[in-house]
Amino acid sequence: MRLIAFAVASVLSAGAAEAASETVTCPENIRVEATSGLTPEWTATPQVQSASSVELMQLGGRQVLACVYRIYNGDYKIWREKPTTYPNCSPFHMGFLCTR
Repeated sequence: MRLIAFAVASVLSAGAAEAASETVTCPENIRVEATSGLTPEWTATPQVQSASSVELMQLGGRQVLACVYRIYNGDYKIWREKPTTYPNCSPFHMGFLCTR
C-alpha cells in the first residue's frame, strides 16, 4: 500500500512541477517578403530565417516576449503577450521560460 501511495504522490508531484512553468519558443523559419507596392515588373525575393535572439520588450507600457530575426541585414521583431497563467518570463534558449 505504501508503494502505491508513493507512486501516486510521485506522479502528482511531477505533474505539479510540470505545470509550474511554460516554455514559449520562437517560431522557426519565418518568411518575410514585400507583398504590396510592387508593380508587375518587380519581384520580391523572400527571406526565411529562424530567431537570432530573444528579449523582453516594452510595448505600450507592458512587457511582451519578442523574438528577433536577422532579415535583410536588419533586425525584425515579432512579439506576443506573456502567458496569463505564467507571467514571470525570462529568456531561455530561443524562447522564454515562464513561471507563476
